[in-house]
Amino acid sequence: MISGVWNIALGQTEWKDRSPCLAPNDQLNPAVALPTQTDFTVSVWEDERDFGDSGSDIYIQRIDNITGVSTWIGDKTGYYYYGNINVVEDRFDGIPVCTAPEDQRNPRAAYDGMGGVVVVWEDYRSGICDVYAQRIDLATGRPDPAWPVDGIPVCQTGARSERPRVVGTSDGVFITWIDYRNDPGTPPRDRDIFLQYIQSATASWPPPPTAWVQNGIQVTTNTRPDQINPELDADNIFALDLLGNMTQGVVVTYQDDRFRGLSSGQPVWTVFANRIDANGAQMYTMGMPPWTADVPAAPSYEHQEYPRIVTTGKQPNVTNQSAVIVWQDMIENPVLGYTDIFAQRLDASGLALFGGATGLPVCQVPLAQMLPQPVLWESGDPLLGTYVPYVTVGWIDYRNATLNGTDIYGGLIMANAPGGMVNPQGGM
Repeated sequence: MISGVWNIALGQTEWKDRSPCLAPNDQLNPAVALPTQTDFTVSVWEDERDFGDSGSDIYIQRIDNITGVSTWIGDKTGYYYYGNINVVEDRFDGIPVCTAPEDQRNPRAAYDGMGGVVVVWEDYRSGICDVYAQRIDLATGRPDPAWPVDGIPVCQTGARSERPRVVGTSDGVFITWIDYRNDPGTPPRDRDIFLQYIQSATASWPPPPTAWVQNGIQVTTNTRPDQINPELDADNIFALDLLGNMTQGVVVTYQDDRFRGLSSGQPVWTVFANRIDANGAQMYTMGMPPWTADVPAAPSYEHQEYPRIVTTGKQPNVTNQSAVIVWQDMIENPVLGYTDIFAQRLDASGLALFGGATGLPVCQVPLAQMLPQPVLWESGDPLLGTYVPYVTVGWIDYRNATLNGTDIYGGLIMANAPGGMVNPQGGM
C-alpha cells in the first residue's frame, strides 16, 4: 500500500490517509517526481501485485495536492477489479509504467519540460541490472506512444548498471548511474559514474556532432578511481547547443576514492563534481591538474559520503548560477567514525565560493550527523538586486541520542558567497 500525508504551511489545508495504491501484495520504494509542483504530485513506486507472473513492476499516479485524490484513472482490469467503474469510490491503484518480465526496482522520476514525466529504474529483464526509462504524458497519465512499450534501455552493456538518478531539462532529461563496465569485481574497484541525455521527442540521445553515444558518457575525466553514489541537478545555464537548441547542462556530484586519508593512509571517499553541457562537453576547469574538470568540493582527506545537490538560478534573470553540495564528513573524528555536515558552493567554472579549506560547516556538534538532504529556496528579484539563494538542509542527528534517541535537525544556509549559516548547528 502507498499512502501519504500532505499539508500547506500554517495548516489551512490538510489531507491524510489517502492511498494512491491499495493493490494486492507489496508496494515499495516510492519516490516523487522532481521538482515538486504546486498543484499536483506525481509518485512512482515498485509494485508486486503481479509478482508471480512478471516480478516487481513500476507504477505511477498523479495526486491532487489539495484533496489528495488520485487523478489518473487506471484501466479497470485484473482480478482485483469487479463490476462497473465508479470514479468517486473506486481506487484505480496507479498506471503501469513497466510490466516487463523479471524485476524492475528503485524508480525515480523528473518532469521533462514538455508536458511529461520521465521515469527511470533498475531493470532485470536481461538477467543483469540495466537502467531503463519511460515517458508518461501528464495530460493522460499514459505512456508516450512514441516511446517503446516498457521503456527504452538507457544503459545495457552486459555489465551491471544501477542506482539511476534523473533531472529534467527543457526538452528531456539527464540520467546518471553507477556503472560496472570497467570494474574487475575485486579490489581495487573501478566503478564509474556515467551520464546520458535523453530527448523526449525522440526517446534517444542527441546525435553528432554532440558527444552523446549509446550507453552514455563517463562523467569523470580521471577514469581510474572507484566512484559511487551520483546525484545531479540541471545547471540552469541556457545556451545554444551544437544542434541549434536552447537548453541547459547538468552538474553531477559523486564519491571518488582517488585521495588517501590523513589518518589511515588508505583511499578515502571524497566528494567531487563535474558540470557537463548539453553537447556532452566538460565545463568545469578548477580541478587539480591534469584532471581539471573533476572538481573536489572541499577535500578533507577523510571520508566524505552521501553528497546531495541543488542548483541556484531556477528562477528567471539569475546570472550567477551555481551548485550547492552538502555531504557528511568524517574530518572531526575519523577514529570513531563520527560525521558532521558540510557544504560547498561551486560557480559555473567549478570555483569554490564558500570559504574554508573544508567547506562551510553546517553542523559540528558531538556525536554524529548524517545523511543531509538539501532544498533550494530562492528569495528576492535579481533585477532589483535583492536575489539571495537559501538552502535548507535536514539531517539525522545523534547529539541527544543517549537521552532521546536520534532526532531530525535542520539548518538554513545563506548560499551567496562567502556563505553562512542563518542558524549555526541547526535546530530540531
